[in-house]
Amino acid sequence: MLRHSPTTRQARPALILTLALMLAALLSSCGPSDPVDLLRPAPELSIDAPERGPYGVALLERDVRVRVDQQVRTLIYLPTGLNAADEAHPLALLIQGGAVSPEQYGWLAMHLASRGYVVLSPDHPLDFAIFATGNGADVITALRDASARKGDVLEGRLAPEPGLALGHSLGGVVASKAWLRRPDDLSHLFLLQSTPDPADAELLQNPRDPADRVLAVAGERDGRISFREIDESLADFSNPVPLAIVQGANHFQMIDSPTASQLESDLAATIPTPQARARVLAALDLLVFDHLGLSPRDPSPLDAPELWPEGLIAP
Repeated sequence: MLRHSPTTRQARPALILTLALMLAALLSSCGPSDPVDLLRPAPELSIDAPERGPYGVALLERDVRVRVDQQVRTLIYLPTGLNAADEAHPLALLIQGGAVSPEQYGWLAMHLASRGYVVLSPDHPLDFAIFATGNGADVITALRDASARKGDVLEGRLAPEPGLALGHSLGGVVASKAWLRRPDDLSHLFLLQSTPDPADAELLQNPRDPADRVLAVAGERDGRISFREIDESLADFSNPVPLAIVQGANHFQMIDSPTASQLESDLAATIPTPQARARVLAALDLLVFDHLGLSPRDPSPLDAPELWPEGLIAP
């Protein structure tokens, strides 16, 4: 006569506890109680003011669970002030360059948040986005879920419409992959001193909605990637992509606290870093205003270099 082993029944509570802990970990991947740091108060400016937008900026750092066994540390820059907490905002996915941390692009993220974007800046292994090209898309999915979760800090904060992808240097290569593969999440792409992946050339030739715009920006004094190389790579896109060259700017003016070896690998800039960044942000705003529907579409300022701000020229 067979008898049931008592250990099976005794093991059930432990199994249930284990499953409960796994579920709790999954549900806590985007907890509602993450600390939020106010980085910049809201100024009294219009949404299209040239220097920055009307929102203040807060920073939320979160370990975003993208799979049961994996989390991705993500910096989330939130618009504040006005009615920001009661509004759904477009998302912007910001991918860092190679051997550079997400924190080194705070100036860029804060500008976008001041324009009303929720900026997602995920970590990547060893600060090389190419080692985990899916992190950005995974974080978007997880944080869209968080935006739909009652009681989360992000509840109701992410608009469902496609947002903006951007990346610097190697980060632009990875940002272009996310833009290419997630058209429902990302309609606009900003390539900062970067190119798309040549391996994606065939996919990039697939038809894309003409309203989904791409803007590339090069540094006139960039010692890591020339504007000519960037210009040639843009032929891979199915729709024409304008290239704006920032006069006087080099490569590593785009990051905070560059190392001595990084600076040695670059050309000397002929304008100071604040001016170089201001010109980059002016170029970015051309794309932002198109994305937000604040600029004319026919013709678009993106396609009219004679209308570009001072310091930006076409090849």
